[in-house]
Amino acid sequence: MPGYTCESSALLRYLPMIILVFFFIAIMTTASLLLQNMSKEKENRLVEILLNSASPTELLVGKVTGLGILGLIQVTIYLGTIYFIFNRGRLALNLPPGYAIPPEFIALGLVFFVLGYAVYAFMMAAAGAMVPDAKSYTSTSMIVGSPLYIGYICTLMLSFNPNGTLATFLSLFPLTSPVVMIWRLVHGDVPGWQLLLAVVLLIVTVILVALAVGRMFRAQLLLSGQSFSARRYLLALWKPEVVTG
Repeated sequence: MPGYTCESSALLRYLPMIILVFFFIAIMTTASLLLQNMSKEKENRLVEILLNSASPTELLVGKVTGLGILGLIQVTIYLGTIYFIFNRGRLALNLPPGYAIPPEFIALGLVFFVLGYAVYAFMMAAAGAMVPDAKSYTSTSMIVGSPLYIGYICTLMLSFNPNGTLATFLSLFPLTSPVVMIWRLVHGDVPGWQLLLAVVLLIVTVILVALAVGRMFRAQLLLSGQSFSARRYLLALWKPEVVTG
């Protein structure tokens, strides 16, 4: 089995960590592009031109969908390459006889990437609507993506216990499951009910976050120049009329 306890192959020993890092970077990079683009458009006032030809909601959906498609294409290519190399190059990689990456892992990887991206893309879009300029991009991205960062760091410390209580919780919690559940899947079998629950919770979270961001994504906020703060960000998601009214 892959993981730090594997003694038959150095590659399999670090495979879960490689996949973890890949999914973390893929989700954060793709979602953060939304925040970066929006902050630049606000700084150079391009957003004013865009709002003359599209509503804030259309702008939100278009950006999330467009970057999501590009990210999905990239992840599909990378996962397909990993699948081909591991399943066709066992001898060259000195893998144990009979070891192969199951095709369902690729399908689940795409599901968790899409849902994880959707959650953080909408959250980054909300932040992008609030930052006054591109200078705040890095710090704002770290604040919004902090739950995924925490899940990533915790997983690094749980390498020897992928099925423990904390690892299981993080693989079910919607803001950390996109990377932690994939990490657990690489280690071995995950109960079907946990997979189903993680997907359902992610779908519900995507819907709730999208609705919250949709309510606060207004022209007044996009055109404002107020500074970003975590408190104002959460308030905008919870009570958008207070911030954008």
